[in-house]
Amino acid sequence: MAENNPNQDDEDDLVMRNSGMQPKMRNTNPTDQSPIVDQLGIIDLNDIIIPTETAVFAAAGRDAPVAEFAEDFLVMHPPHLPLVEDRACEVITEQVDERGILLDELGVPRKIGATKYRGLPLYVSGEQEEDSTRHIAVVLDEHNGTHFVYDEDGKRLNSDEIYKLRTKSVDGELSSIEGITVPSLDEADNF
Repeated sequence: MAENNPNQDDEDDLVMRNSGMQPKMRNTNPTDQSPIVDQLGIIDLNDIIIPTETAVFAAAGRDAPVAEFAEDFLVMHPPHLPLVEDRACEVITEQVDERGILLDELGVPRKIGATKYRGLPLYVSGEQEEDSTRHIAVVLDEHNGTHFVYDEDGKRLNSDEIYKLRTKSVDGELSSIEGITVPSLDEADNF
């Protein structure tokens, strides 16, 4: 997270003055239903950066999405709709089945194609790596049990790493790659 800098506004004003850019007055009338490109005065490609009193906007013409540079993120606005500050945002949800396997948009378990461990298929788990959006890979056994795949350092492998390993194998069989193990399956065979 960015720290609040009390001098940031002064610095922003100084940058705008030195660059010759002047803040535009944005139409803040909540009943105004004109498109955001009209509210910001976007006409063509001559002024693609539009500083306002509350934010900095950028647009590549009247028909392109309008980017709003917020403090910690970027917000894209459709050019033909009015600017609404409290518009509902998109909520991204992920569905998993009772085994913990990630489901695709149609409700089908996400399988890691052309990849197997000792003949068993690999799937994408609903569990993600810590501080990441990458999903952990699992092997699905004959009894619908899930088992994590580990490297030689004992780290659980994510689906991206599995895809990369698949290309190193002859036929997508990961058990033939040195250092790749599924301890819960390997121990069961030793009894």
